[in-house]
Amino acid sequence: CRRSKRRAGLLYVGRLDSEKGVDRLLRAYVRARRFDVPLVIVGDGPLRKLVCRLSQRMPGIVYVRALPYERVFEYYATYRYVVIPSYSEGFPRVLLEALVCGNEILIFKELEIFKRFASRVFSDENELADFIRSVPNVAT
Repeated sequence: CRRSKRRAGLLYVGRLDSEKGVDRLLRAYVRARRFDVPLVIVGDGPLRKLVCRLSQRMPGIVYVRALPYERVFEYYATYRYVVIPSYSEGFPRVLLEALVCGNEILIFKELEIFKRFASRVFSDENELADFIRSVPNVAT
């Protein structure tokens, strides 16, 4: 995973379903109204149609269907933040991938067991929306 200047965007990689918290991630992003900070969603699953529809209607939301494993690392190298909005997890592979690539990891309190690896832990989607509003749109 190359380390270049990263855009101040949010990256979600994984299955698109409610259990993974994709719906609360989308609500927080829309509530933040910071469409200059992209939300890039890579994956497939039951919420694919919703994510696709929102990406067509909302500036800032970028939907990328599931990719070959090697290609996902291009996205980790491009965006600063990796969001893991899941309500529960075993040991998420995306966490390891983000750590290897040096991304800042954003999680919710339900995954507090992983807080030592996270840059931020949010108690709810309002806190995530507040964070998104505060993100400077500059490469780091």
